[in-house]
Amino acid sequence: GYFDEDFDACEDVDFNYRVHIHGMKAFLSPKLTVCYYPRSSLRGLWRQMARYGKGRYRFSAKHGVFSPIQWLAAAGVVGFALLLLLALVSAAAREIFTTATGLYLLLIIFFSFYLAVKEKHLGCLLYGPVIFPAIHFGLGWGYLSGLAERLMRREPSPL
Repeated sequence: GYFDEDFDACEDVDFNYRVHIHGMKAFLSPKLTVCYYPRSSLRGLWRQMARYGKGRYRFSAKHGVFSPIQWLAAAGVVGFALLLLLALVSAAAREIFTTATGLYLLLIIFFSFYLAVKEKHLGCLLYGPVIFPAIHFGLGWGYLSGLAERLMRREPSPL
């Protein structure tokens, strides 16, 4: 079939998955030109990632496919929120929250630095520590919102 028009994001993932499970292959031509316009604001990037996360949930639900990366992003959002709330009332939780947040920030600073060196572009180091969390938390939030919508309709999740 064609692209599933019920998807507003990840329709390409759905299409490529269906191509794959039918034993077919998709090919890209170097003769094609694709223009991509990155979001001009952090808020726009967040919205895009949340849309993608919700699309990934809908893809997973449609095909009964477990996506560990998407679940990791969703678990990160839930874990961060729970630890933050617990940190308000517990010194032990505050220590865990501070440590986990510090490790996460160190990791994204490291990868931002790595990209800055690899790409020879200082912007990676300057913007990476803001962009990575927008991507990670946006995807997780979107995935969770897709799950929440399904639960509110009281449909069983195939996952």
